[in-house]
Parts: sequence; C-alpha cells; structure tokens
Amino acid sequence: PIDDYDPAFLDYSGKLTPLRDVDREYYTIRINTYKRHDLLALSVVHYAACEGAIQIQIVWFEDGDLPSIIQNQSKVIVERHSKNSLN
Repeated sequence: PIDDYDPAFLDYSGKLTPLRDVDREYYTIRINTYKRHDLLALSVVHYAACEGAIQIQIVWFEDGDLPSIIQNQSKVIVERHSKNSLN
C-alpha cells in the first residue's frame, strides 16, 4: 500500500524504500533561527519533552552563543553558518 512508502526515502536507483517502524515512531525537528531567542528556547524545551522527537536540529545564523537553556538539552544538534543565505 502507498502508506508503506515515503518519497523522502529513495534508494540510489530512485525507487521508494519501505518505511521502518522507527520511521513512524520518531522524528527530527529542524529550526532556523533569526534573533528570536525567547521563542527558540520555548520551542526547544517543548520538543525536548516530546517522546517522538529523537533530535532537534538548530540552524544558527547568528553571532554569539545559543541561550544556555538550549545548550543543556541532550537532543539538540547545532548547525552553525556565518551567512544567512538560501544559496
């Protein structure tokens, strides 16, 4: 059935691969930042408490450090960029 496949899971030949149980139970949150540290902190604390959120990826475009409440979250991975660009 179509529910057993997801276009995000393509093998190298372009064919769909079946979803695994873990694909249905867990997910990753990806958050871009732009000078809204208060909202970022609230979002991270919320998603960190969700059982299904296995990882929280923060795309950090700003100078300086992350708010301390975010640095102490075990599920958080930070991807730092020096330039805010879609290119």
